[in-house]
Amino acid sequence: MAIHRALLTLMPDTCVVREPTSLSTAPSYYGITEWSTGGGSTYRCRYDSKRDQFRLADGGHITQTGKLVIDTTSTFSAESKITLSDGTEPAILSIEFPWDEDGQHHARVVFGYRQGN
Repeated sequence: MAIHRALLTLMPDTCVVREPTSLSTAPSYYGITEWSTGGGSTYRCRYDSKRDQFRLADGGHITQTGKLVIDTTSTFSAESKITLSDGTEPAILSIEFPWDEDGQHHARVVFGYRQGN
């Protein structure tokens, strides 16, 4: 099911989603391995840069740096890379694929990072 056409007027931005293809064999700058990604697909979206913080039970906290609503019925994972229209690639915290009686019609992505414990 596609998103309702009237809602597309609320999606003025575009983003590119690139799926992971293979795990890199060389550690990155931070000493961790990363997924290599292939070519991407471009989607209409709406980006909200509102920042929020959440305290965790272990004393750490999560800083949310933005939310993205994407016009897609494709699924992708947290290992995917999303390039926003300004060229940035924020870290993915969570991805949701909401369903209703007509099926899936968009994806919601939350960007941010965890600090502490």
